[in-house]
Amino acid sequence: MDKTRKNIPWVEKYRPAKLSDVIFQTQAVATMEQIVKTFNMPHMIFHGPPGTGKTSAALAMARHIYGAEGMKERVLELNASDERGINVVRERIKTYSRLNMSKNRVNPETNRLMPNYKIIILDEADMITPDAQAALRRIIENFSTISRFILICNYLHKIIGPIYSRCSAFHFKPISQEAQLERLRFICQSETLSYEDGALEFLTKVSQGDMRRSVTILQSTASLFNNISEATVRDVSGFPPRHLVESIFKACGTSNKAVEDVCKEIIHDGWEVAAIFQQIAEHIVNCDTLDDVQKAMITIELSGRDLALLQGGLQYFQLASICFHIRNTIISGGQANTRTRLLINRFDRDPEVNEYELDDATSVSGLKELYFTYDLKEGHNIRLIHRGLILKEEELLRGVKGHNAGDALVITVFVTKPDTTQHSRRPEARSELWKWSTSAWIMVVATLWCYRFKLTGSFRNFPVIVLYLATFLCLQMIFTRVIGTGRMESR
Repeated sequence: MDKTRKNIPWVEKYRPAKLSDVIFQTQAVATMEQIVKTFNMPHMIFHGPPGTGKTSAALAMARHIYGAEGMKERVLELNASDERGINVVRERIKTYSRLNMSKNRVNPETNRLMPNYKIIILDEADMITPDAQAALRRIIENFSTISRFILICNYLHKIIGPIYSRCSAFHFKPISQEAQLERLRFICQSETLSYEDGALEFLTKVSQGDMRRSVTILQSTASLFNNISEATVRDVSGFPPRHLVESIFKACGTSNKAVEDVCKEIIHDGWEVAAIFQQIAEHIVNCDTLDDVQKAMITIELSGRDLALLQGGLQYFQLASICFHIRNTIISGGQANTRTRLLINRFDRDPEVNEYELDDATSVSGLKELYFTYDLKEGHNIRLIHRGLILKEEELLRGVKGHNAGDALVITVFVTKPDTTQHSRRPEARSELWKWSTSAWIMVVATLWCYRFKLTGSFRNFPVIVLYLATFLCLQMIFTRVIGTGRMESR
């Protein structure tokens, strides 16, 4: 038994078994302790970041109510990230919800009668599909006398309104650094580990309020090293070393080539750019060589690059963009830079990035010269994407001309083969041809009608001639409008 418990993960070994063991969630724990006393339990939603004790608190409350043996019969726990379809709701959850439990059962651990209701715990409930949530709403409503639901989720906004209105919501906050340190020291003492206080403080910093992650990294470090130090924790957690950020700022103060080299080295070594952004932010706050204006400029740009990274942006582009922004901010001393950088990525062969700096006075002409000398074969079609927007070839100069000086202008160039299909003639040329040929045809017909009336001497029918001419002019206007609209759509 002891050997089995020794080999289980520490996350399960030190999981809170009682409500009093759940740390830093005072309001939720106080409510659950009152429920344990009165058995007056509503449907509940536990929401908050991962590793904050949501599932542990729900299981601990159920253990207080039913005991370890009673939980096997009266508690159903499902992970909705795996079983999230409407069939699971209709079959497993509905079938279990309608069951009637035997009455007058006694909890042997507390010698109290168990309540008549069951508890259904749905972990990762925000992963349940909207259709399944709609079906779950009716189940919660119909079987509320014999079943209670606890929905556990990270994102409350993904729970539909009808379910949210039927439940009491409790927010689980990220675990504070002090609460984590107390729990980590307890684990280290229980496992007789040699540790440094600085290592545990760094561990709480890496975990960002996630107690589960802290315990997991601690166990991994203890299995590899005899001593728990900041260096060993950093190695195990994969957190970028401090000298990496220092090398970035050193390169930013040296040259553009140095910045490009350090960015390529970071990507090549496989460091997580999001973690590097976090360290850059901390370095900026504690940096004495930057004034408040420079710190603000870098932080604003850093937030934009971090957002682009979360939205699926390429890691190299986001890292290079913030690094060049830092370099420009350092060089300009917080003033607006007079140079615009152009980062171009070619996708017609192996991806490569080239950087160009263009003065404001010569940016348009310089870019035009660059545009035609950048190894672009004649006849190729070019699509330009600037911050996710598709630009036409003729809009390139206009976009750069209106770009803020000193900021990185990232443009992706896709080079494709020329269009050699039978519709190679420009739509504009075809539209002009149809318009003038139609006009000529209408004028010929109108002339023939007029000549016919002249030959027959039917000038008394002059109103009829005017009517015919007006009709032909209307037809010409209609054809011109239709063709013009088609031409605009083709563009």
